[in-house]
Amino acid sequence: MAAAGAVAARCRAQLLSGPPAATAEDAVRRVLAVQGQDLNGFRLAVRARTSGCWRRTSTRR
Repeated sequence: MAAAGAVAARCRAQLLSGPPAATAEDAVRRVLAVQGQDLNGFRLAVRARTSGCWRRTSTRR
């Protein structure tokens, strides 16, 4: 596989391109894990992979 094709496939697999996940739970389940040591980094990782998941909904505990 060419480098560009590998990058495109990786981005789709990580939900960074193509259709986004519907919920934060779906996004984390799809990528298997999201690092959470840095709360802001975690929120950004989830928001980048979902549609309609904003700060208000990603701060629930």
